[in-house]
This record gives sequence, C-alpha cells and structure tokens, in this order.
Amino acid sequence: MNKICLSLPLFFSSLTMANEPVERVISLAPHATEIAYAAGLGDKLIAVSEMSDYPKEAGELEKVSNYQGIKLERIIALQPDLVIAWPAGNPAKELEKLKQFGVPIYYSTTGTLEDIANNIE
Repeated sequence: MNKICLSLPLFFSSLTMANEPVERVISLAPHATEIAYAAGLGDKLIAVSEMSDYPKEAGELEKVSNYQGIKLERIIALQPDLVIAWPAGNPAKELEKLKQFGVPIYYSTTGTLEDIANNIE
C-alpha cells in the first residue's frame, strides 16, 4: 500500500498532454477527485462530479457530472487539458463525444487495490 501512496504524486505530477504540463483538470468520478487531491493536483482541478465532496475543497468546485450523465457543453467550454473519467460510471457515448471535440481523457478504473496499482503503472 505504501508503494501506491508514494507513486500517486509522481504519476499525477508528471501528467502531460502534447508535451505541455496539465493545468486544467476535470474529474468525473468521486474516487478520481480524491486521488487527484492526494496526489497534489487539487489546485489544477477546475470541475468535478456532483458527488465529489472530499476533501472539502472539492465541494466548492463547479459540478459537471452526476449519475444521469455529464454536461458536455460546459466541459468543452471549460477547455480542460485533461478529463479523468470512470468507464463504469460515465456514459461511453458522452465520453466519445468529448474525445471527438479533442478533449483528452484518462480512464480510471479502481475496482480493487490491484486496479489502483495497475492504473499507476
């Protein structure tokens, strides 16, 4: 478990898109929001899912998704460098539309502790 915790900041802090550092991140799942904060990306988050309420600061960010879907137009308007999505919780058709508009998506799957480690790799 310590390896996972120590690796998360390294993983997220090294995220780049097209050789540019990621500055504007949107999380579409509560677990992804928590991992992003734990990794030191809290200051890069510009919007989160409706159920993202931890840490407290996440609750103050704009909400762009919930159990019914995601706010496509709003996400595109926010011009994120990266969207962290959860394949099991975000509609595939809507995520595909985001990709069509050039929005980079990282898919986070965390069903088990092993999945978390695999995502980091």
